[in-house]
Amino acid sequence: MDISTLRLFSIIYLLVPNLFFFAYWTNPFICLAGIALLGYQLYREVRDKEFTTADRISGKDLLSVGLLSLVIILFSGIGGFAYQTVDHWAHNVKFYELYLTSWPLVDQKSDSIISYYFGYYVVPAVIFKMFGGVSGIVMIAWAWAGLFLGLLWISSILKGKIWLLPVVICAGDLVHFFVSSLKLLSIDLYHYKDFRIGFWSAYESFFWAPNQVIPALLLAGMLVYMIEHETDLLKMVFPISLSFWWAVFPGFFIAVYVIVLVILKLLKNPRLFAGYLLRSDVWIPVLTCIPVFIFYMSKQSYPVSGWAWGRITDFGNFFREYALNIVVNLSFLLGVYFFFRKRIARSLPLYPLIVLVFLTILFSFYQGGELNDFLFRGMIPFLVIFGIYMVYPLSGMTFRQFTLLIKGSKTVGAVVIFVLCATLFLGISRTTRALVNNRLTASAGLSSFNRIPFDKYSRVYDVLVDYWSEEGAQQYQGMKGSFYEKYIAPKNIIRGKSDVD
Repeated sequence: MDISTLRLFSIIYLLVPNLFFFAYWTNPFICLAGIALLGYQLYREVRDKEFTTADRISGKDLLSVGLLSLVIILFSGIGGFAYQTVDHWAHNVKFYELYLTSWPLVDQKSDSIISYYFGYYVVPAVIFKMFGGVSGIVMIAWAWAGLFLGLLWISSILKGKIWLLPVVICAGDLVHFFVSSLKLLSIDLYHYKDFRIGFWSAYESFFWAPNQVIPALLLAGMLVYMIEHETDLLKMVFPISLSFWWAVFPGFFIAVYVIVLVILKLLKNPRLFAGYLLRSDVWIPVLTCIPVFIFYMSKQSYPVSGWAWGRITDFGNFFREYALNIVVNLSFLLGVYFFFRKRIARSLPLYPLIVLVFLTILFSFYQGGELNDFLFRGMIPFLVIFGIYMVYPLSGMTFRQFTLLIKGSKTVGAVVIFVLCATLFLGISRTTRALVNNRLTASAGLSSFNRIPFDKYSRVYDVLVDYWSEEGAQQYQGMKGSFYEKYIAPKNIIRGKSDVD
C-alpha cells in the first residue's frame, strides 16, 4: 500500500458517516448540497497526486499493525470481549437507540432532538438495522478498521518500527500512572476540586472514548506525515472537517494547530494569503461543517465552561495539579525529544513542536464540560504528535545503535530509558486487566467478567442520569424551535416511534 491509498482510505472512513448526517439529519436541499460537495471533494482526492511518494507500507507492516490493532480493539472492551469501563454503558445505548429509532435521534420522552456527535456510531447502526440486531462483531470490525488506518499513519512515519507504536499511543500517561498508584496507597497529591487538569494517552482514552481516539489518530498521523514531508498543510482541511461529526474537541485542537502553522507560513510569505483564501479545497470542506455546528448549537443547555482564573477556589491544589499534569508531563516528553535530537541527525522540524507546547499550555487553562472533556479529549491528537516527535529519531536506528547511544550517556541515558519504559506502565496495567477479565477467562471460571448489555437502556438520557448526572444528560437535549430544527433538520422528524417492532 502506498501513502496516497492510505490517505484515500482514511478520508473515505471519516467521510461515510458524514453522508449519513446529510441524509438523515438535514432537509433535502441541504442533503443534496452537502453530499454533492463531499462527493466533489472525494473526487479531487482520488485525482490528487501529491501524496504519491516512494514511501510504501510493506505487507509485513500491514500484518503487524493489523494484529496489534485487533488486540487493542479486543482488550478495549468494544463489543464486550474484555473488561469494559463505565463509558461503555453510554456507547452501547447510543448504538442501541440509533438501531431502534428513526434519525435524527429524538428523545422518547421529551421529544427533543438529541444533539451529539454520532459519527462513530451511525455506520454500525445502519448494519444493525439491515440485519435486525445489535452485533458486537460489527462494532469490533468498524473500530478495527479506523484504528488500523490510524496506526498505519504512525507506522509509516516511524519506518515500520512496530515496537515504537506502544510508546507513541501511551505518551502522556507517566504522571497519571504515578498519581494513580499513590492514590492506592491513600496518598493524594491533589484533589479534583475546581476542575480536572490533565490528559490521558490515546491508549488509555481508547478504553473510554474510542469514538474520539480513532479520528484523533487519523488526523495526528496524517498531519505529522505532512510536516515530515513538507506537504501543503491546507490538505488537512478536508479530513479535519470530516472529523467534527466524530469528535468535536480533537477536531478543534487539530484545526487550531493547523491554522497557527499556516499563519506562521503566511508571515514568512504574505503573497500566499490571497491564493489560500480562494482555494476551493478550503472553503468547500468548511461549508460542509456549518450544518454540523448548527446542529451542535441547538442544545437546550451547554456544559460548564470558562477560563481557569475565574473558577479557582484553592490555588495551592490548582498549582500542584497543574505542575504535575502539565509541567512535569511536558518536561518528560520534551526532555526525551531533546536528548535524541541532540545526538541523532534524524529529527522532525522544531517549530511545529514549539507551537504544540504553546497551544497545550493555552488550552490547559480552559475548562469545557463537566469533567473537562475539552482538555482530556482534545489533547489526544496532541499527545500522539508528542509521542511521534519523541521517538522519531529512533525509527532510523537499529537496536544495537540505540544501545550504544544510551551507553554513551549513561546517567542521562538511564533516565531516558526509565521515562520511555514508565510511559508504558499504565498501558501494561490496562492490558493485564483485560487479560484477566474477559469472556474466555469467564467461561473457564477464572474471572467473573460480564459484558455490559447492549439493550438494558433504550434511551441515552436514562443511562447518563444513572451513571453520570442530570446536568450531563441535559447537555445533549436539543432545543425545540431551534435554528437547526427550523431550517436544517428534515421536516418529517419522527418523534417517539421505534423502527423496530
